[in-house]
Amino acid sequence: MVYTMANVITGKLLHLSPEAIGSPNLVDARSDLYSVGAMGYYLLSGKNLFDGSLTVEICFQDMKKQPRPMSKLASMAISPNVENSITKCLNKDPTSRPRSARELVNALK
Repeated sequence: MVYTMANVITGKLLHLSPEAIGSPNLVDARSDLYSVGAMGYYLLSGKNLFDGSLTVEICFQDMKKQPRPMSKLASMAISPNVENSITKCLNKDPTSRPRSARELVNALK
């Protein structure tokens, strides 16, 4: 869970959407779908989206870099549909993510 106050972010940094880091006033349900994608990425690949020893390093990567393909990291085969759906959730542009959890669920069926 992430709690925000003026100039303070606490919670799971590795699951924060880029807009939650750079433009908190733009956070909406699509930001939650980014977090779902980040958790799915970890569960399927066994790796976090980004690594770093400093918070600012992880935040920079989250805002600017694309994560490594899950299928290259996982020890098991990942369905292309599942990988594509999670990758879509991790899009830096919120308007390119699923519009709702229902849309994500339908894409995964």
